[in-house]
Amino acid sequence: MSLTPGTRLGAYEVTGTLGAGGMGEVYRARDTRLDRTVAIKILPEALAGDPQFRARFDREARALATLNHPHICQVFDVGRESGTEFLVMEFLEGETLAERLAKGPMPIDAALRTAIEIASALDKAHRSGIVHRDLKPGNVMLTKAGAKLLDFGLAKASGPAVSDIGVSALPTTPRGLTQQGTILGTFQYMAPEQVEGQEADARSDIFAFGCVLYEMVTGRRAFDGKSAASVMAAILEREPPAMATLQPLAPPHLGHIVTRCLAKNPEERWQTALDVLQELKWASLPASPAGATAVAVPPRARGRGWLLGAAAGLAIGAAAASASWMMMRPADPGPPPVARLRVDLPDSVRDAVNTGVAVSRDGRTFLYSALGDDGVQRLYARQLAQLESTVIRGTENASNASLSPDAASVVFVADGQLKKVALSGGPPTVLCDVPDGVLGTHWHANDTIVFGTPAGIVRVASAGGTPDVVVKVDSAAKEVDHRWPHVLPDGKTVLFTIWLGASTTAQVAIASLETGERQALVQGTYPRVAPNGQLLFTRVRSLLSVALDQRQMRVVGEPVPVLEDVQTSNNGNSMYDLAADGTLVYRQAGVAGGSQRLAWFGRNAGTTAAVNEQFAGFYHPSPRISPDGRLLAVATHPDGGDDQIVLYDLDRSIRTPIDAGPRVNSRWPAWSPDGTRLAFASTTAGTWDIYSIETAGGRPEPLLVRPGDQWPLSWSPDGRVLAFAERGRPAGLDIWLLPRDGEPTAFLATQFDERDAAFSPDGRWLAFTSNESGRLEVYAVPYPGPGAKIRVSTDGGTEPVWARNGTELFYREDERSLMAVSVRSGAALTLGRPQPLAQIQLVNDSGAAYDAAPDGRRFIAIEDANSAPPSLVVVQNWLSELGR
Repeated sequence: MSLTPGTRLGAYEVTGTLGAGGMGEVYRARDTRLDRTVAIKILPEALAGDPQFRARFDREARALATLNHPHICQVFDVGRESGTEFLVMEFLEGETLAERLAKGPMPIDAALRTAIEIASALDKAHRSGIVHRDLKPGNVMLTKAGAKLLDFGLAKASGPAVSDIGVSALPTTPRGLTQQGTILGTFQYMAPEQVEGQEADARSDIFAFGCVLYEMVTGRRAFDGKSAASVMAAILEREPPAMATLQPLAPPHLGHIVTRCLAKNPEERWQTALDVLQELKWASLPASPAGATAVAVPPRARGRGWLLGAAAGLAIGAAAASASWMMMRPADPGPPPVARLRVDLPDSVRDAVNTGVAVSRDGRTFLYSALGDDGVQRLYARQLAQLESTVIRGTENASNASLSPDAASVVFVADGQLKKVALSGGPPTVLCDVPDGVLGTHWHANDTIVFGTPAGIVRVASAGGTPDVVVKVDSAAKEVDHRWPHVLPDGKTVLFTIWLGASTTAQVAIASLETGERQALVQGTYPRVAPNGQLLFTRVRSLLSVALDQRQMRVVGEPVPVLEDVQTSNNGNSMYDLAADGTLVYRQAGVAGGSQRLAWFGRNAGTTAAVNEQFAGFYHPSPRISPDGRLLAVATHPDGGDDQIVLYDLDRSIRTPIDAGPRVNSRWPAWSPDGTRLAFASTTAGTWDIYSIETAGGRPEPLLVRPGDQWPLSWSPDGRVLAFAERGRPAGLDIWLLPRDGEPTAFLATQFDERDAAFSPDGRWLAFTSNESGRLEVYAVPYPGPGAKIRVSTDGGTEPVWARNGTELFYREDERSLMAVSVRSGAALTLGRPQPLAQIQLVNDSGAAYDAAPDGRRFIAIEDANSAPPSLVVVQNWLSELGR
């Protein structure tokens, strides 16, 4: 029975086909009387010709028309035209829950929200005497206004469920569904009593609801099989796997709700949809400060306890009733207490990486990045209700992570791409390519993601697409980039950091995502906004707070320190985040001046201090020993100061700063072969460019100044060529050569990262690091070429350093292990098997963290002696403390 556009059914004019629905074919139509769009369902001829069915259909349709509920599809009219029975309903735009679940499980918050809406609709229908009897994902429509239930009460079967599967299933159920190999849709949601041919009631709907909720959370049907018989056997005899085994992030109480919905005996299920609704609302509440949701008292139980207390008081008398009520009424608890706890990292994790921490809005879940035993950096998720963190698969080399608003997925940067992946598992999805230098992402509730880049603040849809720059870097003001964005709750305004080359000059700014208008607020970095409207940001290791007037885009008053020991990095990154419920998560910085030192070490021996100083700050790789072994050049970052290269006399511990100019950062020193000059990178022109300076005194001289960032790596032994690194492709590093008298040329520039270049002492080879194998490894390539490269490391490696006599090549295997490879250089390069050189806790940063002395027996390193424990601190109800 097909209708063409223009067909009239009473006052309704068909305008198009919508598809096949539970009660037959569905059409889009126009109500000519009220000039509105409606949906019309045409009943199957086999049923429409049955007078008893038509009478029941008409009676139930009129009953449904009285149901006025936001999550029930409204029935407007029922009629008959030229022998065609039809039903006129509310026109809905969206997708069915079945279509949504075909894409995978729903985020926990979204599943809870949809479940609450369905349970609310069931409660309304059951109170009106209407039982659905065919609740399934195909009968739930997801719209912008929420879930809408379809086909209420129209699927009542007059016989056993197996032989009479219901009106709503007949038109859309293919023949032969009992044949082997066919998966039966409707049967998967039938209660045991329906399968056995018994009468269904409201508790049958509750069973079906449990099946639907199970599938929403886990992405799998509670009962499945290859034939109708196997599905029915599963419903009658077996229990589905516990939800927690398929979705570890599901609240424990949610599993209890579903388990009781799926009880085989109707008497053991929740007895009303209202029971289910209230349990779901309780499960959706934020966790208690102690995280002990399992021992909380549900709202209905609390209400019953109060009534019992009041009844006992009335039995004694009016005066006693009043006293009893006062005694039973809970006292005003006042502000919730602040609770602190330390979260240790898993045994399989070597250390947390300082690439940020992200907390869900409800404070129940947080993320951090860490190195595993295999040396690979991944993201880890920790729920406060659980004892252990879990690795998020598919997040290798991830950084700059941000949780989705529903805490079901995470967005991150890895391998030059912005990706997202579900916390529950599955392959990551690529949203877009990103340029090198991305610092900070934020996934906002308006389904957009912003991230900081050298071009400015960039926005892209959470579903992926073409990113666009919404706040641009002002190069004329010598802005290097924008980083660490945080969208405010209005979804129209963003906080971010304007980077001017150092954390001491960085500014926290605010901008409109609609117009790009912006305003600098305070000196600092890594902004967040607290639920009470306070602006939070960091300076060095301090977390500060100041009142923020979002409308006027300004701060009110002076910032005050609120926390003194937050781990920060030299790029302005800070290891803290604040949830909407006031839960603070951060990593402690440890004692200032005690986190790093310059240290001597030998082969498989301990370390000793290389310089006699208590330095309040940290050192940047790479430390470089002069050719004669007397001096050490290293970039330093004093607390509250700029990056500066310092020369240390290793015999007398005399410290001499290299003057690169006022308010200018300098890093990456490289000695000339004769030891009279240093090449280094400086931000004099606003980006990292290459300069040189005489070590005996003098002014810096530019060697290479051009757009982009570049820094020196190694001089050829004859001093004629300088190898340097440059940010080439949007997401990569390349190795270039700068002749003494000539133009720079690319030497190693591929789709992969090439870095850490080091000339061999005889000038015939260039060692470098590349990630072309999927992880970082050390290679050597003939210089000046041509010739094939040779892999040096066998199990990952970075930071190659040659022995001065050319007989060994050293490299770093992980953050603690240094390796040595014997070398014979000539027309060919002969390599020995890598052998352990030493175990030392080196800092993790770009550039080599160690160097070899001329004698080849001693080495100098930037040793990481961080006094802070490798753990995270969780502070619940921190807003109470912030207010004080």
